[in-house]
Amino acid sequence: MGENKERGYVSLGSLYLREALRREGCAICRLVREGEERWIWQVLYEFTGDPGVRAKFDRAFGLCHEHAYLLVKVVEERELISGDGVARVYETIVRGYRQQLQEAATELLRGHPARVRSTLQGTACPLCALSREAERRTIHTLLESLADSSWQAEYRRSAGLCNRHLLLALQEARNQHLQEFLLEDHLRRLERLAHQLSELQRKQRYDVEEPLTLEEARSWREAIWRFTGMEYDRPLIRRH
Repeated sequence: MGENKERGYVSLGSLYLREALRREGCAICRLVREGEERWIWQVLYEFTGDPGVRAKFDRAFGLCHEHAYLLVKVVEERELISGDGVARVYETIVRGYRQQLQEAATELLRGHPARVRSTLQGTACPLCALSREAERRTIHTLLESLADSSWQAEYRRSAGLCNRHLLLALQEARNQHLQEFLLEDHLRRLERLAHQLSELQRKQRYDVEEPLTLEEARSWREAIWRFTGMEYDRPLIRRH
C-alpha cells in the first residue's frame, strides 16, 4: 500500500517512488531498472549456488540480450562482485546447451529442423518476468499514492511518465478522476514538449539571436525517452 496516515505508516515502495519522482525522467522506468540491478547483484553475490536460481538460468539459457548486458554493466561497476560468479552460472548453461545442440544435430541430419528449433528454444528470461511484476507493482503504488493531493502536487513537479507507462497506469486505474488527472497532466507535458522542440529548431536558425533555454536544449532527448522509455548507460545503484 501507499501511505497510511491513520497508522502513520509509509511503505518502502512509496518512499522509493517519491525519490524517483524527484529524479530525471520516468520514475517507473527508473524503479524497474533499479530492481533489476538489485536482483542481479543479489544473484551474483549470494545465489550462484542456489539450485532453484540455477535451474531458471539453465532452462532459459541465461538472460535475454538486454538483461545480459545489464549484468555486464553491473559486474564492471561494482567491486564486491566479479566475473567468476557469471562464469559459475554460465558454465552449466554452456555445457547444457552444447549437449542439446549435439542431440539436435542428429534430428537435423534426419531431416527434422522443427525439432531442432524446439529443442534449442529456452524458456523466458527469468529477469524479464520479475521486471514485469515490479512494473505492475510500482504502477499500483503510484495510483494508490495519487489519491493524496500532496502526491498529485509532487507528480506535477516531476518529469511524469514515459508514454508506455502512462498507458499502463491509465489501464490499471479504476478511478475516473485519477484517469483524468493522469491524462490531462500528460497532454500538458506533450504540448510543452512540442513547443520546446519547435523553439529548439527556430533558435538554431542563423537569423535568430535568442538563447536556448535548458529545457529547449534537452527537449530532443525528452522526446526520445518519452516515446521509448528511459535508457541508462551505467548502473543506477552503486555498492562498494
